[in-house]
Amino acid sequence: MADKVIGFVAGGFDPLHPGHYSMIKESIKLCDHLIICTHPDIIMVLKKSFCFQTVTRRMQILRDEFPDCQVVLSIDKDGSVVKTLKLYHPNIFLKGGDRTPSNMPQAELDICKEINCKIIYDVGLPKRPEWSSTLIGKKALGKLIEEKQYKTQPVGD
Repeated sequence: MADKVIGFVAGGFDPLHPGHYSMIKESIKLCDHLIICTHPDIIMVLKKSFCFQTVTRRMQILRDEFPDCQVVLSIDKDGSVVKTLKLYHPNIFLKGGDRTPSNMPQAELDICKEINCKIIYDVGLPKRPEWSSTLIGKKALGKLIEEKQYKTQPVGD
C-alpha cells in the first residue's frame, strides 16, 4: 500500500475569502490528508497592522468549513511556517495565487528541500485584488469605526 500524501496549506485566513476556499478545496483533492495552518494574532498585526478575527475564531471557522482537515496554529514567530513545516513534515506544500517561486521566502524553500516536500503553486482560483484579506478587513473595520461599534481589544487568545 502506498504512503498517504500529506498536504499543507498556510495563511492568515483573516478573514477567510473565496480565494482561500478555492485553494483549500483544490488542495483537499491533491492529498489524502490536509493540514491547514493559520498564524497567531500577533503575526496578523505585524503583517497588516490589525487582526480582524482572533485566531480562535479563524481556527473554528476553518474546522467548521473543512471538518476532514487538520487545523493547526503556526509555531513560527516570524510570519513564515518553517518550523511548522518541519514539525508536520508534509509531502506537498500547496500555495494559492499570491505565491510564485520568485516570491517564496527562501527559508520555506530551504525547509521544503530539506524535508523533501514538493511545493505546488497556483492552487485554486487566480488571485483577485478584491479578495485581499487586508482590504476586506480594513473596509469592515472602517465601517465599524465610523458607526462607533468597534472597540479595540488586546491581541491574543
